[in-house]
Amino acid sequence: MSITEKKMGFFGRLSQKISDVILARTKIDDNMIDDLEEVLITSDIGMDTTVKIMDELRDVVEKKEITEPSYVKRELKRIVSELIDKGERMDMSQDYPLVILMIGINGGGKTTTIGKLAHRLKKEGKTVMLAAADTFRAAAGEQLAIWGERVGVNVVRHGEGADPSAVIYDAIQSAKAKGINYADINKPEYQAKVVRKYGFHSWNDCLAAVGHGGLKEGQVITRMYEEYKKDHPIVVTDDDILAENAGANRDAKGDNQPTLDRKHKSKNGITVNGLFDVSVRFSKCCSPVPGDEIVGFVTRGRGVSIHRTDCINMMNLPEIDKRRLIEAEWSIDGEENAGGLYLTEINIYGNNRKGLLVDISRIFTESDIDINTINSKTNKQGVATINVTFRVRTKDDLRGLVEKLRQVESVVDVERTTG
Repeated sequence: MSITEKKMGFFGRLSQKISDVILARTKIDDNMIDDLEEVLITSDIGMDTTVKIMDELRDVVEKKEITEPSYVKRELKRIVSELIDKGERMDMSQDYPLVILMIGINGGGKTTTIGKLAHRLKKEGKTVMLAAADTFRAAAGEQLAIWGERVGVNVVRHGEGADPSAVIYDAIQSAKAKGINYADINKPEYQAKVVRKYGFHSWNDCLAAVGHGGLKEGQVITRMYEEYKKDHPIVVTDDDILAENAGANRDAKGDNQPTLDRKHKSKNGITVNGLFDVSVRFSKCCSPVPGDEIVGFVTRGRGVSIHRTDCINMMNLPEIDKRRLIEAEWSIDGEENAGGLYLTEINIYGNNRKGLLVDISRIFTESDIDINTINSKTNKQGVATINVTFRVRTKDDLRGLVEKLRQVESVVDVERTTG
């Protein structure tokens, strides 16, 4: 007959250790008290808390004249319970987003507790996002991703050795992005469109690509949100801003004809829906190139700024400014756009070694791409971050370059800047 032992939690293990000490004694003496104190300390109760518990236990044993060791455990249980339960309930802040930072020793149960908290908060109707900021412990991100999949919440993670603060920053920005409620966009119909968009066989394959770093969380969420917006259109009501830009262009041309509700193909290869003949410029924060999903942002007096839909600045817009977003799309089939080059920027992450920059530069040369700027820095762990700006014709050209760069020895990952 096989016996399956149920895994005990923290208090179960603590109770067992205390019982082992007490059952081994026939009387209460200083040795037993010292052993109990050692159990509390080695169980990570903390020195200050242990001293407080043991001082009260000694007082109780003396005042009540307790002589039976079995009564000691009962008193110890009462003391610990009163210390923990003060009749108060911790109310979580209603500020958005609420950040809970989990810290502790290895093997202390942090990941499991995170999973349980995420499950509970999700059941309460809250939108939960996990950030795998432990980038130095092997498989830490993978373990959290497993819990995220079990609970059904999104997990933001970078590669091993990445800057933990960068992971946390990206997670907070993603959580704040557009006020997205993950439960609203995490629907089978939107999942299916993401699967088709990126050529996966199933939603699980898509999640696996995110877990391995082949696809960014922001790309998936942005795409799902775009599909969600098609079913839940937002009416742009910031007419004053639109009229201001349209009116400025009418005055400049001496044209009194209506300029709204028309399409304009700019010299930059962008079709802006809703405005005619306004100046269009590409944002430097995310550097869109033909093939990227884009959105326009109506500025005051400077026309329309074109951004990628996964641009952090656009995703983090205040509610009042989101009304200034306007639809835009590429239209580069005209002769005026043939052969055009578009500035873009990438970050290359890799384990620093001699000749790394030479090998990276060679890939650009072989791809017939001129480098505008290149900067490199290496952290204390020996991980190099190489920032490169250059010009390409289309997103396909950029994608091909990135794939070649990922094949370079010691390169860990390559990603575009998002603002």
